Amino acid sequence: MKLRVLELTKYGRLGASSRMRSWQYLPWLQQAGFDLGAEPLFSDEMLEARYESGGYRFGRIVRAYFERCRLLLQRHSFDVVWIEKEALPWWPLW
Repeated sequence: MKLRVLELTKYGRLGASSRMRSWQYLPWLQQAGFDLGAEPLFSDEMLEARYESGGYRFGRIVRAYFERCRLLLQRHSFDVVWIEKEALPWWPLW
């Protein structure tokens, strides 16, 4: 039986911090027999748009946080939830 792992990263593969902390280990873990699912909070498309415009669009951030909360509610479907740094960065703002 494979161990089911959900990896929650801050960025996709374009984000250097996530690439170094998480993404580089996925091929090795898959070869070791883990069943992996990796979900970035901010996708590569969002990161590219940020680099082009200088910031994130508020609506896309809200959708990303909503999706992350949905994944956290489904955490019992996995044996391990691997959280890179924090599940909901910058939250709560106050």
